Amino acid sequence: MRRILTILLAAALLLAALPASAVMAVPSSWAAAEVEAAIAAGLVPQDLQGNFQAPVSRGAVAAMFVRLVELTAGQDIDAFLASRGMSLNDQAFTDTAEKSALAANILGLMHGVGDGRFDGESTLTRAQIAAIVNRYAIQFGVGVANYTHSFTDVSGHWVSSELGWPVHAGIILGVGEGRFNPDGPLSVEQAIMIAYRALKADKTTPPAVEPAPTAPTGGTAEPGFISKDICEEVRAYALELGFQSMADYIHPAGGWQIVIYNAPAGQCNQLSFMFELGNDYWKYNVSPRRNMVPIESGKVYTMAEMKAVIEKCANYQ
Repeated sequence: MRRILTILLAAALLLAALPASAVMAVPSSWAAAEVEAAIAAGLVPQDLQGNFQAPVSRGAVAAMFVRLVELTAGQDIDAFLASRGMSLNDQAFTDTAEKSALAANILGLMHGVGDGRFDGESTLTRAQIAAIVNRYAIQFGVGVANYTHSFTDVSGHWVSSELGWPVHAGIILGVGEGRFNPDGPLSVEQAIMIAYRALKADKTTPPAVEPAPTAPTGGTAEPGFISKDICEEVRAYALELGFQSMADYIHPAGGWQIVIYNAPAGQCNQLSFMFELGNDYWKYNVSPRRNMVPIESGKVYTMAEMKAVIEKCANYQ
């Protein structure tokens, strides 16, 4: 027993003696596949290929996103800028003349932090990289104004208007419970994953009006609508009446789908709300085992009317 303890102590001391970059040289298990794919694609600068759990710097993100532009365009950054009639301004910042910082700046992907500084060593937040992704999409003609999101914690935050496309494309996701956590920290491996998803994302712009989604689990009812202002209240009331589980996900037709199940009834009763892009209303469907609650097509339901619908669903046997 004493020998085992001695070996464990020696191993711990050896690990502690290693530099941080050696301890964190391997990406986390949940990030490994995308990080490895990004490296194989030539997206990740050499100095980012390690220390994956550390906070990512502005300079590193600038280098990676300039490389992302090159891979997307199929040409180096000098040729890409020339094709846009742009050129680097080596006087843009007082604290760096790094080519990637200057290129990210001239393309509008990243700006300075004030006082003429780029501050490449400082770190980024989730909001900041989401905005960079959105601006990258604009460079390649994506109509980002056609997209929106349903996060509850970004109202009034500067990034709210730049979240739609990155979220719709599955490039950056929420943190659960309808939250985005815009000012949360960002690690090297998270930044790599986000850049790689941006590289692989479909950058075509959808039509101005999305096709109406069908009820996810069947049912023939036409959709009614509720104001998005009461959506959370509707959901809370459904949970209060015994709707046990809930899922938020990106619907294939675009936007966020919220689904609430009445699992205890055993009838797969489902309330479904679809945030329609560019609209102030949520599509509403009921998808029960059979059509128990008629829906008036096109009707905008009030909170009182939605409570009645939820009560019928909850009591359905």
